[in-house]
Amino acid sequence: MERIFFHDVLNSAGGISGLSSIMQEIQDPIELSEISKLINRVSDNLVGEIQSQRQLNAAERGDLTLTITEAGSLDILKQLGEIYSKHEVVADKKIVITPASENVIVKTDQVLLKRILGNMVKNAIEASSPASAVTLGCTQMDNAARFSVHNSTYMPRPTQLQLFKRSFTTKRC
Repeated sequence: MERIFFHDVLNSAGGISGLSSIMQEIQDPIELSEISKLINRVSDNLVGEIQSQRQLNAAERGDLTLTITEAGSLDILKQLGEIYSKHEVVADKKIVITPASENVIVKTDQVLLKRILGNMVKNAIEASSPASAVTLGCTQMDNAARFSVHNSTYMPRPTQLQLFKRSFTTKRC
């Protein structure tokens, strides 16, 4: 996990460094604005990666402090769709909210929920074939909300069985 974290952090930092050095050579204000927005997005991603690692470490130590608030599940799904539709791994893929999704009011730590669902969305996008869609959804089940992220690819059973093991990843470093 640490190796993946440092790999992701170095990729983001390298991207910021490369883009910022390109900015010094660009004269076109529109192109400068686009690169500036991209640097901002990559910087936000870098901060998110660092915060995720900090939260993971706190959770493992038993020191994680939650901030519980109420939120509508459709608002959360819409925010995720907006954030990840601009993500660099999306390319020609689509992110859609399942029309049958219900707006369930949940009491949750929104930052943590969005981070978990966001990782699911990124994984689904990365595993998807070109021009495919990733669907987000939420339904009410008894007194709980069930969030879902779906793509059309299939994960082999041996990989499924490894998913929740501490050091397992489907990514290569």
